[in-house]
Amino acid sequence: MKTRVLFTILALLMACVCIAKRASPSDIGPLIAGDYVYTVPHWSSENGTGQNGGYIQILDAKTGVEAWGVQVYKTNYKRDLERDVQDIFITGIEINIWNTVLTVKDELGRRYEIDLKSRKVQAID
Repeated sequence: MKTRVLFTILALLMACVCIAKRASPSDIGPLIAGDYVYTVPHWSSENGTGQNGGYIQILDAKTGVEAWGVQVYKTNYKRDLERDVQDIFITGIEINIWNTVLTVKDELGRRYEIDLKSRKVQAID
């Protein structure tokens, strides 16, 4: 009987741990338009913002060197929750036919436009 109870408790604890963690974000392939390559580095170690997600990196298409980057949105982490369950990742990017506006969509369904000339970000919707 003790073994059965212990096994049940162990199984429930393992299920709780599995639910708390989230899956890794889907990779967003690079978008090549004009003289630039638009990439979505998900991890803070790659994007230098101190948060996972929410960053677009723009590379020179000829050299592969970063031309500039932009933090699309800021994630406000709550101290009492694990950071990984609070991360919000970019799920898609599109560019208009004139290569002047990049549209970004995140996991929460929010959309943003980046004016590629002024580099200003604007929430839409």
